[in-house]
Amino acid sequence: AADVVLADDNFETIVRAIEGGRTIYANITKFVHMMFSHNLGEVVMIFTAIALGWPLPLLPLQILWMNLVTDVFPALALAFEPPSPEVMKQRPRDPSTSLLSKDLLILIAWQAMMIAFLALGAYTWALRVYGPGAHARTIALFALIGAQLGHMFNCRSRTRSALDGIFRNPFIWVATLIVVLLQLLAIYLSPLAVVLGTDHLVEIDWMVVGICIVAPVILVEIWKASVRWQLAARGTRKAAAG
Repeated sequence: AADVVLADDNFETIVRAIEGGRTIYANITKFVHMMFSHNLGEVVMIFTAIALGWPLPLLPLQILWMNLVTDVFPALALAFEPPSPEVMKQRPRDPSTSLLSKDLLILIAWQAMMIAFLALGAYTWALRVYGPGAHARTIALFALIGAQLGHMFNCRSRTRSALDGIFRNPFIWVATLIVVLLQLLAIYLSPLAVVLGTDHLVEIDWMVVGICIVAPVILVEIWKASVRWQLAARGTRKAAAG
């Protein structure tokens, strides 16, 4: 009895099966990476604001709305991420290796802090300009969701640029469009705005939210570039030593 049975008498099936399995595992890791960093970022933001004695940055219904909006659709989009070009160049994974490796936990931790402090920065600005209330909380909500939306693109790969093959997965853009439309409804659809306690934003507010969307991509791109440089330097030293 063979451990592997070829139903179509074609060894290429094994290659495709391995590629499919690695892609599924990689997408699960991306999903976990995004979900954990998003949720930890929310906890850090709210806890920090409370610890500093600030007005509550988000209402309970706003937190529930945020989790429904920023987690469901982006997570589904990452589940359909196509195989990366280097997926078959990787060494076989040790079956005993934990999904939440030390490196992944460190990555989640610092990127959650990044998301939290970007949103806190926007909330601090809003408190100074508008004072405590619905308007400042709306800016905090939109800044946090914006940072999470930008970070979704980072989670496509730990080493490749967020811009690499950015149009290969159309579901990423569908998820982005859905999140943006839902956020607009949250302030411009009066019944929903009343329930969520949101307020209309002005031009300068949208600029602050835009910075929170773009900043995570820029910061993580710098980190990824340094990682790629270190890997290339390590490979060069090994080649020279050999």
